[in-house]
Amino acid sequence: MKIVSIFGTEEGKLLAMQYADNGPDALSILDDQWNDPEYLRDFFTQYEKDYRDYYGSGKIKDLVISTRAEANELFEDIYDLAAQDNLGSFFKPLHAKEADESFNLQQLKAYGYERQSFLRIYAVRFNETYVITGGAIKLTNTMQERPHTKAELIKLNKVCDYLGANPDQVEFVYLTK
Repeated sequence: MKIVSIFGTEEGKLLAMQYADNGPDALSILDDQWNDPEYLRDFFTQYEKDYRDYYGSGKIKDLVISTRAEANELFEDIYDLAAQDNLGSFFKPLHAKEADESFNLQQLKAYGYERQSFLRIYAVRFNETYVITGGAIKLTNTMQERPHTKAELIKLNKVCDYLGANPDQVEFVYLTK
């Protein structure tokens, strides 16, 4: 497990977890998944009942198209906000009880911009840095209700543990351009 820089962002502001050696970072994985029509079609087919129960009706084809468009806007905005050093406006506390708080090792989420967006990017605040841990298409009230969102919650907790265990010894890998 490594923390790596995200290409094209100011060094030290926006980082992402790389869970496998020489594998893609967490934000790159999301970008690939949310722009892959086959992945999205399979996802919305598998969780069609969740979508309908929470959001109402919608054709899977239309969900795939709108998800890709919203994801692209979301990724463009995260890079722009990182360049402006304004990620605090993008990420919100994961837990509602922390709505007015900001602290080190705080678990965070960012939403897509569509009304009732189901896209989520998860991160941990570490000093002045935001470390992306992953993300999900969230179609239920809580993260514990489905395996893919529960896995994201586990990642958030593991990254907090990792960063909190030896905060002075955490190393970031900065990729050269």
